[in-house]
Amino acid sequence: MSRIAGLPTTYPLNEANLKRLWDEVDRYWRSRDTVLENSVFTI
Repeated sequence: MSRIAGLPTTYPLNEANLKRLWDEVDRYWRSRDTVLENSVFTI
């Protein structure tokens, strides 16, 4: 499998692994207090 410079591809970027990665990143950010208090884009 080819590599992107600096990004190892130990695990194939198939549908199952992309779903696992998405879920892991989603859980990480949901566990943080990331409420944006001031933005010109909020209502």
